[in-house]
Amino acid sequence: MVPKLELIHCKPVGTPNGPPILLVHGGWCGAWCWEYGFIDKLTELGWEVYALSLRGHGKSEGRDKLRWASIKNYVDDVRSVADSLPTPPLIVGHSMGGFVLQRYLTKGHPAAAAVLIAPVPAAGIRGFTMRLIRRHPRVWLRCYLTLSLMPVVEKPDHFREWVLGPETTEERVLEMHSHLQDESFRAVVDMTFALPPRRKDIPAIPMTVIAGENDAIFTVKGAQSTARRFGVTAHVVPGMPHGLLEPHWRDEVAERIDKFARSTT
Repeated sequence: MVPKLELIHCKPVGTPNGPPILLVHGGWCGAWCWEYGFIDKLTELGWEVYALSLRGHGKSEGRDKLRWASIKNYVDDVRSVADSLPTPPLIVGHSMGGFVLQRYLTKGHPAAAAVLIAPVPAAGIRGFTMRLIRRHPRVWLRCYLTLSLMPVVEKPDHFREWVLGPETTEERVLEMHSHLQDESFRAVVDMTFALPPRRKDIPAIPMTVIAGENDAIFTVKGAQSTARRFGVTAHVVPGMPHGLLEPHWRDEVAERIDKFARSTT
């Protein structure tokens, strides 16, 4: 059973351009991460926008069971929200949300189109795990001893290193860091041992992949490999880190989504 999920809903002024846009967040976050101007930018561009918090995240139910929430559970959350909308949405998934979206699509669930932003690669997170072990072996050990992913971003400096990049001010790092939460250990196991989707399961819908040149978590090469698997090209944003919380990256990605969405309607 899908628990009660937090869902932010914003409408543009006037008639929307096309199908609604459904935003799916990544790890350690909730729907709040899209409220740093991203939703406002998309509505300003003429789109009706929904942003959900997956179970155990943000204000959604299930925090007490978060550790054992699976990727399948998250797919069920997205399906529940998408099915409740008047028309199939254009779904945008960031990071872990991009992996959830890949699994959602290959299960045959409906979507008008899909955008993967800095996604967990189709083949899973093993590459990031190895980078984490090389850079911060004690952090990796703490994760597996405590069955928690919070140690990865527990220190604001580590949050900056992996997600935000050097341009973000210390004040902004601390403010954003205050919203972070733990992530499902079960979901991380699912993504570690993931098998890429089979070609026959890949849907024939419009899709695009957006990668950050300076993404410290998932490489451009991984995004390009995922894009090829889905038969599209990865668009690399120069200088962009993993996160989309800085205004210039946020606006550029939102404008790319707008351009892509208009091309599919």
